[in-house]
Amino acid sequence: MGNTLVQFVTPAVRTTLGLLLAAALSRYLGVEGLGQYALVFAYVGTFNGIFNDWGLGTILLREIARFPERRAELLVSGAALQGLVALGSYVLMVGGLAIVHFPGAVKQAVLIYGLTLLLTPLDLLALSFQADLKLLRLLPASLAGALLNFGFLMLVMALRGGLLALIAAVLAALVIQYMWVGRLCWASQRFPHRPATAHWNPFLREAWPLGLTTVFTTTMQQAPVMVLSWHSLEAVGLFSAAYKIPQQLLLLPLMVRNSAFPVLARSWVVDRPRFSRQLDRLVGGIILISVPMVIAGVGLAAPLTVLVFGLDFAGAAGPFGLLIGVCGLVFPGILIGEALNAAGYQRGNLVIQMVSSGALIVLLLVLVPSGGAAGAAWALLLSYGLVVGATLLVARWRFQDGAPLGAMGVGAMSAAAGGVGLIVASGLGPLTASIVGAAVALAVLVALRGSQVRGLWAAVTGSSLAG
Repeated sequence: MGNTLVQFVTPAVRTTLGLLLAAALSRYLGVEGLGQYALVFAYVGTFNGIFNDWGLGTILLREIARFPERRAELLVSGAALQGLVALGSYVLMVGGLAIVHFPGAVKQAVLIYGLTLLLTPLDLLALSFQADLKLLRLLPASLAGALLNFGFLMLVMALRGGLLALIAAVLAALVIQYMWVGRLCWASQRFPHRPATAHWNPFLREAWPLGLTTVFTTTMQQAPVMVLSWHSLEAVGLFSAAYKIPQQLLLLPLMVRNSAFPVLARSWVVDRPRFSRQLDRLVGGIILISVPMVIAGVGLAAPLTVLVFGLDFAGAAGPFGLLIGVCGLVFPGILIGEALNAAGYQRGNLVIQMVSSGALIVLLLVLVPSGGAAGAAWALLLSYGLVVGATLLVARWRFQDGAPLGAMGVGAMSAAAGGVGLIVASGLGPLTASIVGAAVALAVLVALRGSQVRGLWAAVTGSSLAG
C-alpha cells in the first residue's frame, strides 16, 4: 500500500506547481509566447512517444522480476539498447527540424530540450527499485526535480529570460534529478562493464506491440498542438492553456486504475460475476465525480480561464469547456479499457487506438483551419467519444452482461439533466448556473446510483471493492 501511495506524491506536487506555473507563464509569455513554449514540448514529446518509447521498460521490468539473479546483466543490456534508441530518436528529431516551419527560437529550444531523450536509459536502470517495491527511494529525487523545475522557471521569469532560458531551466532541473537517480542506481547494484547484446533481439521482439500502442497514444496526445502549429502559434497558446487543467484532472482515474487493475485481473480468473460487479461499481463511482465536475467546469469556463491565465486568454474559455467534456468521457473510458487489459483483451484496445488516432487526424485537418483552438478541442471531444463508444462495445462483446452499460447510461442521463439545469440557470450568472447544473446532475446520480460512492472509495483505497 505504501509503495502505491508513493507513486502519487510526485504527481500531486507536480499538479499543484504546474497550475501555479501555468498561471505565471501565461501572463509572462502571452498567447503566442505560450504557444511557442508548448510547441517545444509537443514536438519533443512526439519523437519521444513514436521513436524513443518502445515498451522496453515494461519488458525489462518483467524480465528482472522473473530472473532476479540476472538483474544487473539485464538492466545494463536494456539501458544500453535504450541509449541507442534514444540517440537515433534525437538524430531523427534534429533532422525533422529541417522540414518544419518553426520560429528560430523554437528550433533552438527543441535542440536543448530534446537532450532529455538521452536521459531515458537511466529510467531503465531505476526499474530495480520498482521491482523491489522500493519506489520510496526515488521519491526525494522526484520531488527535488519538481521543486527545482518550479524554482528555476520562476527565477528565469524574475530575470526576464526568454524562451531558450526557460527551456534550459527545465533541462537543468531534469539533469539534476537524473544525476541523483543515477547515483542511487549505481549504489544499489554492481553492474557489468559491458552490455550483453544477446538480449537485444528478445527485448525488441517482446516490446514492439507495446511500442506500437504508444505510437497511437502519442498521436492522440500531441497531434492537436502539432496541427495547430501549422496555422497559428496563438491558437497553440490558447489550446495549451485550455487543456492544462483537464490534463491535471486525469490524475484521478489513473490513480483508481492503478489500484483497481490487480483486483479486476484476479476476479476475472476466479469469479466472473464478482468482476462484473466490481467494474460496474468502479465506473459508476467515477461517473459520480466526473459528471458534476464536467457540468461545473463548463459553467465556469469563462471566469476560470481568465482567473488562472489572464485576460489575454479569454478566448480559451470555449476550448476549455469542450476539453472538460473530454475528461467526462475519458474518466470512465480509462477504467473500462483497463478492465479489458485485466481480462487479457488488450488487442481490442490497440485496434481502437489505431482507428481513433486516424479519425483524430482527419478531424483536426478538417476543423482546425476554420476553428483554431476550438476546432482542435472539438476534434478531441469527437475522437475520444469514438474511443469510449468503441471500448464500451468491445466490453459488451467480451463481458456480455458484465459490461457497465447501466452505469454509463445513468451517467449520460445525469449529464443531460445537468446540462439542462445549467442552461435554465444561465441568466443567474456563471457561478450560480454551474452550482445548479452540478447539483441537478448529482441529484440524478444519487437517486439512481448512490451506492456507487462505495465503489469509488474502495478503488481509491485499494480495498476489495466490496465484492
